[in-house]
Order: sequence, then structure tokens, then C-alpha cells
Amino acid sequence: MNIRAIVVSAVLALCAAQAFATPKLPFTRGTNCRGLDERAYSSSTLYQTYIYGLDSTYTDIKEKGFDYVRFSVDLTKYYDQTNDRLYTSGNYDIGIIDGFIRKFLNAGLYVHLLMGRVDGGSINLSDNDQKERFKRVWQLVAEHYQGWSDKLAFELCNEPGTPYGSLNNLEKQTVALIRQTNPTRLILWPVGDGSQPWVLTQAANPPKFDWVTLPEGDTNIAVVVHTYAPADFTHQGADWSYDANGNKRNYHVDLTDAHRAKLREDLTYVSQYIQTHPDVPIVLNEFGVMCGKSYESDAHEWLSTVREFCDANKIAWAHFEYTDFNNYKGMASRSHPTGDTWRTNVVDALFPKGWDDMPGAYEQLDLSKFDKKLQISFTGYAGTETLTNFPVLVKLSSAIGGFSYDDFRQKSTGGDLRFADSTGRQVPHEIDTWNPNGVSTVWVRVPKLTASTRIYACYGCDNPPAVTAMDVWDDDYVGVWHLNEGGLPLYESSHRGPSFTMRNGQDLAFASAGVVGGSVDFGNGLSNSVIAVDHDNLDGFEKFTVEAWTKQGSHKSSAGILGKRQSYNKYVSYFLYDTGSKTKFCVSDNGTNCVVSFDLAMPASNGGWEHQAFSLDTTTASSNVKGYLNGAPSVTASQAIGRVNDDVGFLTLGNLNPNGKDSYFNGSIDEVRISKCVRSEDWIKATHDTIADASFATYAVEGVAPPEPDRILYVNVASGVTNTLDSALVTSYITNIVKQGS
Repeated sequence: MNIRAIVVSAVLALCAAQAFATPKLPFTRGTNCRGLDERAYSSSTLYQTYIYGLDSTYTDIKEKGFDYVRFSVDLTKYYDQTNDRLYTSGNYDIGIIDGFIRKFLNAGLYVHLLMGRVDGGSINLSDNDQKERFKRVWQLVAEHYQGWSDKLAFELCNEPGTPYGSLNNLEKQTVALIRQTNPTRLILWPVGDGSQPWVLTQAANPPKFDWVTLPEGDTNIAVVVHTYAPADFTHQGADWSYDANGNKRNYHVDLTDAHRAKLREDLTYVSQYIQTHPDVPIVLNEFGVMCGKSYESDAHEWLSTVREFCDANKIAWAHFEYTDFNNYKGMASRSHPTGDTWRTNVVDALFPKGWDDMPGAYEQLDLSKFDKKLQISFTGYAGTETLTNFPVLVKLSSAIGGFSYDDFRQKSTGGDLRFADSTGRQVPHEIDTWNPNGVSTVWVRVPKLTASTRIYACYGCDNPPAVTAMDVWDDDYVGVWHLNEGGLPLYESSHRGPSFTMRNGQDLAFASAGVVGGSVDFGNGLSNSVIAVDHDNLDGFEKFTVEAWTKQGSHKSSAGILGKRQSYNKYVSYFLYDTGSKTKFCVSDNGTNCVVSFDLAMPASNGGWEHQAFSLDTTTASSNVKGYLNGAPSVTASQAIGRVNDDVGFLTLGNLNPNGKDSYFNGSIDEVRISKCVRSEDWIKATHDTIADASFATYAVEGVAPPEPDRILYVNVASGVTNTLDSALVTSYITNIVKQGS
């Protein structure tokens, strides 16, 4: 490996939101494995040999989706100080640890060998004898594993205490000894006091990042972070943890807006570290929530937020832990050490819908394998531009002549539905809403959209080829949120942006009626919003387009729709908000004030769905700002501006910022999108029309004649010939006569 990484291994504030992603490591998603060697620091032997004695355990971890384990051992117990060597027999035979590591490696997992404890506890930085023994043990361990797979990494210690300067020096000395025999092995570098989330801040903002100094020229070091912030939420139910009043935390705690704000604050600290050290990878090697007392939905939201932040910023993470050794009420993804019970809320937070989707290769679709084919034409497209890889909305229902859900092999899910272009090549699709008793909505990527384009929906197949939903959205989409889920998270479909994982306020309604499927109704509650972590792809634009559908209950003087900013005048990138009967579009290139600011007039009446879109091109100052209402151009302006600010900032939907009070949106929001390009006038109109114009697409099941138009009998008085006309033609003819005054 040639890696520059800093694994921050202390409860150093939670992973933050950042604008500069860290260098990518060869592992991404891990789990903590303790209890493998409980006898090294505990008299308890409960289940210590059962789970980890099973070969299936190792493949189970891999198959669930983890690609590395953090293997905690008190290595000082394996040190024969009398003879200055590692034990090779007895209870602390180093060969026992070798066996575990081999099983992990053979299962295809990376392994972080952690000095979990030192002499049964945390390292005492005031004990010189212990520090010398610490260095010697690592020197011997490094010699022992010299030549082993580079998938084995060394993590120096777990949640060390202060003073940090002493720890930093000890780590440098230890690394120098390890490098004598392992010059390129990845070393994970812990920082700070493992019990305090403010370890590198000391109540200061920003944190004292200069406290962390790594060996110069060593490109195979990573910094480790842990987070359990805020501890009163994450450690609820832990009878070994004490609150500020000295009471055991063996009670339930709701996840509150104050907890969420604290989490965002801590994420920001880590984010700032990443910005100042962009060449240093970070590993979050511990995070979790006690599941015995917490509500499942609360734990899911917290875990999703942390995992989403790590994924967005290329931070490898290891959840705490694989299986419970804490009377079945701990933090683990497995709730029972001797059973097969996975905690659904934990696993779903760690491995969300489509997390492992990979772009597919789309070949000719074998149409003979499908019982039914539905031709879809787009005669309602009114643009002159041929739109490339455009996402159209297909609406399926029994109102289409000859269409029946009974023709599907997988009627309840639409799993055998596939789409092909006019040449028969498969094109990707994403099911937005599937309703076999009503209208189903499906997004389909059309290679070339004109008024003469046709595609085919094919169904009734036992083994259809693979399809990947994220492929619907072209490379310029960096955020696509359908907002139709029944609760958090609200998933991002292109996989280039974050999902909404946090919420503020109590009056939000998920899966409310939307313009397509469901929407989020922000009601009329103070502070209501949903929030996504910061992500590189959501700012720093030279060109971008942002759009949303809104349905307002009433206009307010200041109601946030969508915003990428931290607070009123701090870390501002861009935001949209309703003011009176207008939507204001604001963009900043300096992070504090809006350089671009202009209004889009909205209809005076409320209660209907409106599509709003705005584009900005910073490479020119001529007609570079445009606004559209319901697909039609509304405003054009010329304003000089630099690249959109890329400082730290969360993405907030339904409010002006994550901590907004009376700036919530009163109404519903649906189909929010952000593109890193200027979408054309034809593209934006088609985006509106494919949803709102019923005549945009027409449908005809193959082999089923289209319905006959209504006919009107007429008699030509001059010739006496009787004939019929389409009623539509007659209506058009009469209308023209009326217009001409005839």
C-alpha cells in the first residue's frame, strides 16, 4: 500500500461534514470484533469461544457486506517480559491470535490488529515503565508479523488519555520501531482522550489541529476517530457508563433536536480537520448506539447520519460491534452471540438500499422472453433540442388499453419490468412507486428524446436481465431525491449525493401525497426540516442547476425550501426560500453573503404544485442566472460571481439552515434535484411536462388496437354522401370558425 492515512482513534468528536474528501483506502466498511480474546483482560469467558470458534462467523461478516474487522487484543498479555519475547504456548500463545487473523484474511477481510488495552486498561502516559513496555511489545509484534499480508494493519492503541503531547511523542517512537521491520505496513494513529468528544478542541473552535503531528515522509499512516456524541443518547442503557450527575445511564433517552445539533457540531470539527489535511485519510473505527433502551428509529437515524457522512467523505468506518457481549442490549449489529439474529435497524443503517449497486452493462433485450410489450411514445415533447439520456416518467395503470398487472410475473413488486429503446437495447429504470391496484410511476433513461422517440416497457418474464436504478440519472446529476419514503432516510437516487438522514421538529409528515408518489409535508411546526450531511459533490460548482416541486399551504416572509449552508452568514453556498409570493435564489462564492440574489415570482394563490428551477453559470457574467416556473422561462439576470463556495455546510430541506427556527417551509416538497451543469430550457420544460402534462407520453400495448376515437355522423348536403368525422376534428373546426367570427 502507498497510503497517507490518519486514523483518529479517540472519541474525537463525531465524523464531520466536509468539503474535501480524504484519500480513499482499500477498505471501507468494518465491524469491531472483541470477545475473541476476552481472557486477556477479563475473568468472564461467556461465549468467548462459541462465535469465534465457528468458521461460518468469518464468512458471515464478509457476506453481510463488511470488508474489514477491527480485532481488539491486549497484546501486553502476550508479552513474556522475563524473557523479552512473545509467548508461544499457554493461554497467551501468540499463535492463538495468528489463527484468528488467518481466518479473517482467508475470508477476504482486511484486519486492523488493535492494542485494545494495555495491562488491562488504558495506557498511562505518566508511567514511563508502561510506555517502554508498550513500545517493546509493538516492536516484537511487528517482527512477528513481518512478511504477512499487507491486508493486516496495526492500530497503536485504543482511546488513549491526555496529555496529548506525550501520546504524540510515544506514537512517533513506536512507529519508528515498527518501521524497522514493516516499512510500508499501514499504521493507524490514534489521537486524544478517548472519553471526551472535545479532546482536540478544548472548548475552542476550530479545534487545535496542530496538536497532531505525524512522522514526516511516512505515507502509510492513517488517523483514527471514534464518536459517541452525544454520549447521553448513544450510551443510554449502559450500566457501566455514568452521566454528569454520577448516575448510571441505564435509562431511556429520546433522540432530540439538541442531540442532532451536537452531532452536526462534532461532524463539523472533523470536517474542518479534513479541510486542513486533505492528503490524510481518516478512519472512524468506532461508533454505535446502545440498542437495549433506544428506539429503533432513533438508533437508525443516528447510525445512518454517521455512516452517510463517512461514505460521502471517503472515510472508512467500523461499527461497534459485530455481536453483543453485553447481555443482548449493546450496540452490535447482531443482537445475540449464539444466534442468527441481525438487528434490522442497525443493518439497514449500515447497508442502505442499493448501497452496493454498480453501474450495469446494457445489451440487447431478448424481447421473445417477455409476454407483453407496451410501446411508449413522446409526441407531447415540444422542444426542438434532442435531449440526451433524459429521465422520463412512465405512468402505468389499468387505464391503458390492454394493460394489466396480472401479466407480470412479479405483480407485487414489478420486478420483471424492463425497458428497451426502439432498437431493442435495454435502458435503465428506477421504480418510484409501485401500486398494482392503481398508478405506478417509473423513471426511465431515454437515450435520445424527441417528439418521435418511442421506447418499450416489457414484462411477463421469469428471468429478466439485471438493471441498476442509479443508471437512470446522467453523470451531471449530483442529487436526486424522490422523497417518497415513509420515514428517514430519504434516499438519494444517483448515488452521487447524500441521503437525508436527520430531522428537526416533530410535525413533519413523510410519504404525504406528492406530485410523483410521496412527498415531505413540513406542516406548520417550528424548526421543521430534514438534513443531509455535507458532500463534495453538492458545492464548489462553476455551473449548476437546482430544482424542486413545492406545494405551499401559505406564503411566509422567510420560508426555506432548500439550502446548503451552516447558519445565517456562515458556510453559505446557496439556498432557495419563499418570501411573500416570491422564491428567492441566493448563491455565495465567499461563504458569508449572497453574491447572486434574485426573485422568481410565484402564483398569488396557494395549494397547487409548482415546479421551480434555477441555473447559474459562473464562467460568464452575461445572462448567466436563469429562473423557470412550471417549465417556462421566468427570470434572466447577469451577475458576476466566482465558483460556488465549497466550505462546510449541511444540506437542509424545508428550512433556511439546520438550526432554523421560524424559517420552516409551510407546505410540501417533492422531486428535488441538483445538477452540476446548466440544464437547457428544453430540458427544464420536459422535466416539468413529463410529470405534469398528461399528453406528454402515449401508451399502446403491442397487439392491442388503440381505442377508436369518438365519431360524429355528418351529411354533405351538396352531394348527399353520409360520412363520419373524429369528434376532435369537428371540435377543432368549430373552434376555428368561432375565432374567425364566421
